[in-house]
Amino acid sequence: MPKPKSDTITLYRLKVSLDFHRKVPMNKLHRIIELSENATFEDLHNQIFEAFERFDPHMYRFYLTRNKKVTGMRALYDCPDKDIVGMGGEYDEKSYQDATTYRLQDANLKEKDLLYYWFDFGDDWIHRIRVEKISSFPTRYIEDYRAGEPVVGEIRGIGEAPPQYDDEEESVWQQVDENPEAQIGILVMSLANPELQMLGEKQMTYRDLLDVDMLEPMLDNKLIMPFADLDNAIQLTPLAIEKGKALFEMMKNGEFINQ
Repeated sequence: MPKPKSDTITLYRLKVSLDFHRKVPMNKLHRIIELSENATFEDLHNQIFEAFERFDPHMYRFYLTRNKKVTGMRALYDCPDKDIVGMGGEYDEKSYQDATTYRLQDANLKEKDLLYYWFDFGDDWIHRIRVEKISSFPTRYIEDYRAGEPVVGEIRGIGEAPPQYDDEEESVWQQVDENPEAQIGILVMSLANPELQMLGEKQMTYRDLLDVDMLEPMLDNKLIMPFADLDNAIQLTPLAIEKGKALFEMMKNGEFINQ
């Protein structure tokens, strides 16, 4: 990482809270995170991961909504690619910004701007991040910054972080594992909406359905077209396409997650 040339350092003070279906009032739970301008969004992810006492890594994305407060999942799905910061590598190869190289200073954030951090695309922890303050300080006493490393402040805040996994409540995906209808619904939603599939992911075949005991149920429910060869790509019926798109709309509005 190149050494900063400036004699001053810009520090971002960020207030992070839980939002959407896991929302906790900010006066009950929030974390204050301070990072220098040369910190990447991966650094910010790591700080939030630590601040909320998590232990199991998952995929994540940041959504730079800036002066817009988001009230539903639709706004995140509709966020332009240029305002999405993804994990990079094989997971987020779209035109998203790469969290491993995209820095806070690259985002042109201003005080009171909002961004959202989505961690774990199964249990769906949505965080609201507000830029509380942007300050400049001399760098001569800050060795990390003079060496080109990001400056990280002490994490502060109030409230006890909820457990990443609740022993008394099954996660969304644990419930899905025990509910064949939910499994079919998620599979149909994914197949009917290409934007939900990973870039470079191979197209599913009828053999893939057979391997996970889904072929017969999907044929019985008239969700897939007849096939000549198990290695053919799956073709959904019009009924399945309609169902999959409807489920996706529900998910955009947060309804699917809450069920």
